[in-house]
Amino acid sequence: MTVEVMKTKHPEEPRDLDLPPPPYNLQYDFNSTDIWNVIESFPNGSVQSTSNDPIYFFGARLMAITKPNGDLRPIAAGCTLRRTTGKILLQPVINNLTTRLTPIQVEVGTKMGCETAVHAVRDCIHSEHDNDKIVLKNAFNTLRRDCLLKATRDHLPDLHTYVWQNYAAASTLSFDDYQIASQTGIQQRDSLGPALFANTIHQAMDNQGDIDLNV
Repeated sequence: MTVEVMKTKHPEEPRDLDLPPPPYNLQYDFNSTDIWNVIESFPNGSVQSTSNDPIYFFGARLMAITKPNGDLRPIAAGCTLRRTTGKILLQPVINNLTTRLTPIQVEVGTKMGCETAVHAVRDCIHSEHDNDKIVLKNAFNTLRRDCLLKATRDHLPDLHTYVWQNYAAASTLSFDDYQIASQTGIQQRDSLGPALFANTIHQAMDNQGDIDLNV
């Protein structure tokens, strides 16, 4: 059954989850120009209607896309207000985050980052260096949220309060008439998603510590 497959894509939280303490209250300020700039950046047809219910602000509508191998890919369409807020809050911190990530990671804040990565891998393949390939299966949906929140607190403190509200507790994914709990990982289509994911795995990629990310 499709809904059962979708549930396996969104596993339960680890039993040894160790969330950091909740942050102090912090007010975020932005103006109408910030909001309009973000709204205009969304591709046509990429947003959905909003709701005043907090369960839908932090949740998403879930769709199942069939892959060529027959497996299902979960696609989440999040609340437009949440996506707008995330994009606005990311702008003041993106430059510092990019500086931290590069040159190890070039998928966030780096112009033509994908092309840069392709050329770097190609150079390695044609060199005499050993090449390793790491595949992170279902990584966005399985990343430990305690690691996510601690990395945000330590390296993106200006986002910590907002990210805590998003990920310290399970949110609801609506799939047809069913509801699936999102307890681990980063929701797809979260405007902060790629930045949060890259920030969380960076320490492991930089060989600075042995971290169980659950991916």
